[in-house]
Amino acid sequence: MEFIELLDDLTAYIENSSNLPLSNKGVIDKVEVIETLKEIKSKIPEELNKAKWVLKERERIIKEAKQEAENILGNSEKQLMRLIDEHEITKSAKNKAQETLKELAQKKTEVNNSIREYVGGMLKDIEANLEGHLVKIKENIREIEKNKK
Repeated sequence: MEFIELLDDLTAYIENSSNLPLSNKGVIDKVEVIETLKEIKSKIPEELNKAKWVLKERERIIKEAKQEAENILGNSEKQLMRLIDEHEITKSAKNKAQETLKELAQKKTEVNNSIREYVGGMLKDIEANLEGHLVKIKENIREIEKNKK
């Protein structure tokens, strides 16, 4: 069962538990609640591993983008050197190489910005998701502690 489903099941179980007569306090099976909480606790590392994977993937994407940009720049420099050797088109080659380098630098910046924006959005979503889960867990724990008394 998934993390959210476990929290939803626990919440539903607590909400649907019968109340003590003339009281707002519910009667719950302590063992069942503890088992569900243990299962929830075991699922938390999965969510953290997903977040770590996203960070690792982000680093890989950035590294690949940088490597591709370096390869493109390296290829551009080689092309420029060949054009310099051809005397009648030297001036044209210099202009073309400069334009290419500017375009590549701009594309590199755009790719890096896109990657940062995409990964940042994913991390914010995961963070919000985890914070929501944490709030629910704390609420459920408080409710359980409250019902113990």
